[in-house]
Amino acid sequence: MSHEAFIAYGWRIPFLLSVLVGVGGVIVRLKVSDTPEFREAKESGGHERAPLRALFATSGRKIVPGMLISVAPNVISYLPSVYALTYLTTHVHAPSWVGLTAVVIANLVKLVTVPIAGLLCDRYGRRPVMVAGSVSAAVLFYPFFFMLDTGTPVVIWAAFVMIFTLCNDLTLASQATMMSELFDVRHRYTGVTFTREITGAVVGGCIPFVAAWLDDWSGGRLWPIVVVSGLLCLLSAFGTRFIAEPAHLRRSASAPAPSDSPAA
Repeated sequence: MSHEAFIAYGWRIPFLLSVLVGVGGVIVRLKVSDTPEFREAKESGGHERAPLRALFATSGRKIVPGMLISVAPNVISYLPSVYALTYLTTHVHAPSWVGLTAVVIANLVKLVTVPIAGLLCDRYGRRPVMVAGSVSAAVLFYPFFFMLDTGTPVVIWAAFVMIFTLCNDLTLASQATMMSELFDVRHRYTGVTFTREITGAVVGGCIPFVAAWLDDWSGGRLWPIVVVSGLLCLLSAFGTRFIAEPAHLRRSASAPAPSDSPAA
């Protein structure tokens, strides 16, 4: 639609369509049963009247690691999907549709890569997958901006898939599983919500503004943004040191490999 129509009413259309997402969420919530662990706790009266207070009293030491592993997913989400769009139009002078198309393509590829990342978590463990995604993003931030600077749509789209899809999905899949296993079932919802959303608001909400400030402060040089973003991602890799893998993954990792020799 025209710019005038978009400003007048077009921007409201996606918000109205999001009602369908809410309906879908309600249907999923009604159809999907709770886990046996949660049902057992509920039936035995294991719920908390003041879950936030109980969370700090019983699992206070788990909050900081939970926040640390939430840093990288937010950086790798909001730096490309928010700041990079501004970077493309102001520095690269690319048409706005190039960046918006990149976000759409990267999200479509996630339909395949997110389940694969989840399978990797179950196969190799949550911690290695988080470390792989976080460290890869820290290393690839400079190539990401270098690819944006080419101004070539296909190269820009590949850059978004590299960071916003591949690296990000590794951290998202491992974050979701690690955080759900980090807290006791009695206050798991509170623990996940508190650690994830506080970090999301602070890190994810601020990283586009921090990147813009670093860009202005450095006179348009990339290294401050790359360094700060990379260090933030490495915090998530560091945070995995304080989170134990589930027992079944530890047993799988410690089990001896089967012998290929024939039985006597």
